[in-house]
Amino acid sequence: MVPFVKSGSTNSCTTCGNQALTNSTLRVVASNVLSWLGTTFGSGQLEKIPLVLVDPSDMEAQNYGLTEWMYSANNFEALIRLRSDMPMWLAEEVLAHEYAHVLLVADHQTLTYQPSPPLTDYQVEGFCEVVRGAYVVSCYPREGDRRLKRISENTVPVYGQGFRSLWPRVKDDLDVVRLRHELLGWSPKSKAKAASPKSPQITPIPTHVPAPVNPSIVTSDQGRPIFTLQPQPVPTKSNKPSVVVGGSHRPTITLEPDVDIPPPSVDWSRKHPDRPIIRLDN
Repeated sequence: MVPFVKSGSTNSCTTCGNQALTNSTLRVVASNVLSWLGTTFGSGQLEKIPLVLVDPSDMEAQNYGLTEWMYSANNFEALIRLRSDMPMWLAEEVLAHEYAHVLLVADHQTLTYQPSPPLTDYQVEGFCEVVRGAYVVSCYPREGDRRLKRISENTVPVYGQGFRSLWPRVKDDLDVVRLRHELLGWSPKSKAKAASPKSPQITPIPTHVPAPVNPSIVTSDQGRPIFTLQPQPVPTKSNKPSVVVGGSHRPTITLEPDVDIPPPSVDWSRKHPDRPIIRLDN
């Protein structure tokens, strides 16, 4: 999840209103981000994750993006929601962040659920912001310093402090693959193929990046309550499969087989005529 930060009485991004995303521009955004992820982490199936453009009123307060996922009966599903009222350059950053949430819970090559060690919310959101920052530096080096400054100065602690605590580990080589393995306790040789040596295919997007937000004038209602993720049991083999649900900035919950399973917060079959689900693997 990426928070929608306000500065004073106006949005910090003053151009969002007249640069709203459309299905066609979202495809360009997603193509750019997926191209970079493919060259960085290796080929995978992230393009199978549906993307949904939503009105700001349909998102939780002051959020740009939201990732939700579910693992049930050996099946992993995820969905990413994006606010429609943001320019393409910001949508790229937000989408890189949201895809990173999936990278922490799934094998991107097979899009299968991978139980991982418990991570704090600072580690989770910090990693996602680091992936966002690495994308910016890799694809828009001329704008890197300014855009990284905005990421670093986010006054919501799990994002700003999370980013600042992890960025030094990758700032010299942008090795977010290594950072992912370190956080998840994976062996690079056994868990990931070598990334492609090819350069990502990026469609240049005009940007108008506003100056960094002054922390002293940021309102206090920009983010959700801060909490620490509690360790959750890793699903074990049983006659009846466990169900695991999770998403952006929320705890992973394992539901035992004998517990009534609540309906998922995501209606995977939902389609709305003016907000269709974008499937990039079609």
